[in-house]
Amino acid sequence: MSFIDEKRMVKELLEFIQIPSPSRHEKNFAERVKKSLSSLGIKCQEDDTGKKIGGDCGNLYASLPGDKRRPALLFGAHLDTVESGGKITPIIKKGVMTSSGKTILGTDDKAAVVAILEMLRVLKTSGAPHGPIELVFTVSEESGLLGAKYFDCKKLKAKAGFILDAHGPVGTIIVKAPAYDGIDATITGRATHAGASPEKGISAIQIAARAIAAMRLGRIDANTTANIGIISGGTALNIVPEKCRLQGEARSHREAALARQIRHMLKCLHEAARRAGGDLEVEVERHFEIFRAPAGSLPVKLAKAAAKQLNLPFEMKASGGGADTAVFAAAGLPCVTVACGYENPHGVNESIALEQLRLLGEYAVALATSL
Repeated sequence: MSFIDEKRMVKELLEFIQIPSPSRHEKNFAERVKKSLSSLGIKCQEDDTGKKIGGDCGNLYASLPGDKRRPALLFGAHLDTVESGGKITPIIKKGVMTSSGKTILGTDDKAAVVAILEMLRVLKTSGAPHGPIELVFTVSEESGLLGAKYFDCKKLKAKAGFILDAHGPVGTIIVKAPAYDGIDATITGRATHAGASPEKGISAIQIAARAIAAMRLGRIDANTTANIGIISGGTALNIVPEKCRLQGEARSHREAALARQIRHMLKCLHEAARRAGGDLEVEVERHFEIFRAPAGSLPVKLAKAAAKQLNLPFEMKASGGGADTAVFAAAGLPCVTVACGYENPHGVNESIALEQLRLLGEYAVALATSL
């Protein structure tokens, strides 16, 4: 018999996704999550990550006592979303939740928060046996896993972790993810009047355009991708732009391929600047490392057992995206990323079937009780 209350989960998700929580502005949503934890008799701690990253809220940490003969488990999700694009208006039609089509929906990652809270309710009311449970709700995951990076992983006692943060059907886990390098380049040219003396100027925007045009971007190979995502520069239509900033990234499941792609992108920038007589300042930052979860590791075994318990198709997949999983794994905690049932995250077509939401709650309970 399932103790999951689907109607309660749907109601809670509808509420949660209408609380704005873009990266660095998660405070209101965090307070709502604290309230839910408190109603379950679970004390919550907030760290000082918000101050460190210029946000209004820190990561939340909580724990639920359990049978110490069982391994302690970590369940994690992030509180932030990408920029919504406006006020989110959720719609449910034929068992599927979407937005109005003008904004994101926000199930990434609020469906995960709902599922974890429902799991806690079931564990508290059903008396189902489980080991110690640790909970981490991070901030600014969408801004380069910042919350997880500033979280003190030394306080964790868990032996296996489940980070609920991936699209796709419940029963799927992510066991491979790429390393990610970010590029932040500032090009300096020479300003002049665009109508009176354009030949005296050096256009920083033109240098950026030539550099980007020379770059291999998109899908580089089966393991590697690259993108220039943000460009800004110029001050007026009639002034040859002196400054231009561009920000991009490269990801790869292979370290050598990532290094090769970054070298290529830097070469394009340097050559474009040199040929035009401009200056270049560029920084490359490693946001997260390659992530691997061996098939024989504890979280994979538990995830497989939980899927079998619920008769869910079980699949281990590689991802091109990042998750807090990479940070916790790098700190020495074996963990996997759990698919949450939503589709098309970060876009106006984002959706989640209500059945998948219910299954996510059931899967979380099965993970917590599978040993």
